[in-house]
Amino acid sequence: MGRPTLYVGRAEDIGRALKDLRVAEDVTQTDLAQAIGIHQSHMGTYERSTTIPNSRRLLEILRAHKYVIAYIPEEIAYGPP
Repeated sequence: MGRPTLYVGRAEDIGRALKDLRVAEDVTQTDLAQAIGIHQSHMGTYERSTTIPNSRRLLEILRAHKYVIAYIPEEIAYGPP
């Protein structure tokens, strides 16, 4: 069985998705932050969507836990209003 794939409709949902995946893996913020070379408090800002990780940092986070995450803009996922 592979890792879960979580479809994210808005940039603000990335933080929730990252936290959900981290918690499901039973990994602490501190451990994840150390794995990618940042401070735990910075990881917290990502999970609260206070800041959004850039694409490089997001890939580092995903690689650290072998997750697959897809970002589909809302207008593409649901079509024009």
